[in-house]
Amino acid sequence: HALAKTCTGDIAASKLLQRRRESLAIGEADDAEAKEQAATLDRLKQFRGKEFLLDPRGWNSLDGVEANTPAAGGRFSAAGLAHFYHELGTGRILDPEIVQDVTELLVHDTGLSALQGATSTMAAHGTKGSRGEDDSDNRTCLGCGYQLIRFDKDVDMNHPSAFGHAGVGGSIGFHHKTTGMSVGLMLNKADGGQEITLRIMKEFAEHFGI
Repeated sequence: HALAKTCTGDIAASKLLQRRRESLAIGEADDAEAKEQAATLDRLKQFRGKEFLLDPRGWNSLDGVEANTPAAGGRFSAAGLAHFYHELGTGRILDPEIVQDVTELLVHDTGLSALQGATSTMAAHGTKGSRGEDDSDNRTCLGCGYQLIRFDKDVDMNHPSAFGHAGVGGSIGFHHKTTGMSVGLMLNKADGGQEITLRIMKEFAEHFGI
């Protein structure tokens, strides 16, 4: 009965705190890990009252699938997601002119950042833009139906080099316009964390120099 009253966020927070206590007890505390855990705890607080968004049972149930919720209506493998964005980004689904129009920046969203996913490699690293402006915030650049994905070396922060969609659980699919490459990443978790996704995106960016 007591466990039933404990929300998903509380359970996840308890696990993180217990892991932290065990690390401290054996002298293996890691500053980077501690910061990551603190960020995760802060993010979980933003889901208080709407923890159901992180429960995959709802989205994977028959009712959830048949509801065809736009942001959760796709069923992909990582490879399938990457192939889809490659077809879209290279003009095989929509005309290139249309793709260009719908992936232009329309608005910056600064609310509900926890629900926007990992849309910038700068968000967790305090990177400054080409004109010295602080881009360490977690604002989301939105086009017409797509999130615009920012990378460290983007020359103009108002024109991000990639477009796609980042999921609340850390999964992401995007097409990088400059290189013509597309990426699909599916994570077997749904805890609202973005740290693993950002690490992989940073590795991708550093490898290809973007």
